[in-house]
Amino acid sequence: VLQAGQVVEVFVKQGEEVKAGARLYRFSAPILDAKVSEAEKAVDIARAKLAEAQAGADYYAQEVALQEQYVKEAETKVDLSLKARQLGDYQYREKYKGQGIDAARWPELLKNEPELYDLYVKHATAESDRNLAKSKLAVARAGLDKKVTPLVAVAAAEVKRYEAAVADARALVESCTVTAKADGTVERVSVSPGDTMGISSHAPALVLIPA
Repeated sequence: VLQAGQVVEVFVKQGEEVKAGARLYRFSAPILDAKVSEAEKAVDIARAKLAEAQAGADYYAQEVALQEQYVKEAETKVDLSLKARQLGDYQYREKYKGQGIDAARWPELLKNEPELYDLYVKHATAESDRNLAKSKLAVARAGLDKKVTPLVAVAAAEVKRYEAAVADARALVESCTVTAKADGTVERVSVSPGDTMGISSHAPALVLIPA
């Protein structure tokens, strides 16, 4: 095998039996090594950005869950306050009926009942609180769906892109390693780390006798 470059590592010795695909020796590839390092740093940065985006998504997801719970509690309060108001209204109507008061007067009398008025206010307040909780929930969901989730997707895609770049760069570096084409025995090793091989080299780096 005869390729060009400076040999930086020899993996076999004379008389050693090797299998097909076994590494024999490796050429120096500083530029490719630098590309691997650069790609690995880019992956680290991309992963950090992904972690940051995911943390934001987790925060919004928790906020959505919290607001959903608030809405549920608010709905319960609305339901209970409505039932209390309806019960109060019914009880006063039954009271007026028992007192023989003309039904035409009931609406006006009901308006002036302090206890019933308080029940109406509590129901209206519960509805207002429920509507506010729903608005906050909508904001939290919008933040998660329209802002944070897309950022996570973009960051994840960037991680995959840079990981692929690392794999490509490593493959190029690996191509600088000479491997055995078939099983055999190393008859002679003519190269050492630091030697330069090129088109002017007269002897092969090593001789491999096929099995």
